[in-house]
Amino acid sequence: PTAEDMAAAAKMSPEERQQMIRGMVEGLAARLEDEPNDPEGWRRLVRVYGVLGEREKAYATMARAVVSLPDDVGALLNFAGALIQARAPDDPIPEAALTAFERILKINPGNPGALFYMGQVQAEAGATNEARATWGDLLKRLDPGSPSYATVKRALEQLP
Repeated sequence: PTAEDMAAAAKMSPEERQQMIRGMVEGLAARLEDEPNDPEGWRRLVRVYGVLGEREKAYATMARAVVSLPDDVGALLNFAGALIQARAPDDPIPEAALTAFERILKINPGNPGALFYMGQVQAEAGATNEARATWGDLLKRLDPGSPSYATVKRALEQLP
């Protein structure tokens, strides 16, 4: 929205503001259906659905973005990460997330996010040697002073 749009919105009632926001969201969604090759547009739409508390629409939009942008590592990682975060604690990692991580690693074999989650998939499946190898590879790519390095090191130490 422009500065004028923001000034006008400030003068609106909460209901009018909500209606204006919905109109903008619907406009963005419609534009992406016509012009799906817009990674930033998909990210904005997912983010706004999340802010609005519409998780199902956010997930559906992520899935649509992945279909529209099959080689966009960011879209794939966001989608798979959201699926993992949404699962119940004892549920296995969703197959769609695993497929996304495998796709990411074909595009970018050293992607830290995908390597971390693939190690998690392997660890949860009881494939500790594979998890150790995956996370070991990841550690080589991380700065030893970074929080990510410490997280991966802890995960490795927790393997049986």
